[in-house]
Amino acid sequence: MAAENHYTVLQCSPNASVEQLRANYRALSKQHHPDKKHGDGATFAALAEAWRTLSDVSSRALYDAQLQVNGREQQLPYHDTIFLSDMEVDEEVYFYDCRCGGEYTLELATVTTQQDQVVPCDGCTLAIRVQLQPP
Repeated sequence: MAAENHYTVLQCSPNASVEQLRANYRALSKQHHPDKKHGDGATFAALAEAWRTLSDVSSRALYDAQLQVNGREQQLPYHDTIFLSDMEVDEEVYFYDCRCGGEYTLELATVTTQQDQVVPCDGCTLAIRVQLQPP
């Protein structure tokens, strides 16, 4: 369930009302409760986390905004691929010059060893894919 979002976990659409989220949470948590014969602790924990996030108006708004940002980043086309080692480092930020004169910047804290990153230019519509490790 780790790859699913909270709406998928609760089997609801992002437009679902709090009442619909609550109803699905209750039904699914009863079905997957670890004390049940075929209960699943991991699924139950994912349900609880989804409900905790989506039942609160402010945390749901923040979660929805993050989903939108992640969706845009995944759909962002890139025009070039570089290696992380090609970027320069200045304190807490990697940067790489764009042909428009702008920069591609990648914060050290966002760099993971598991997934390449698509980084937009701060001065134009171009983006690059940064491979974290050479093939």
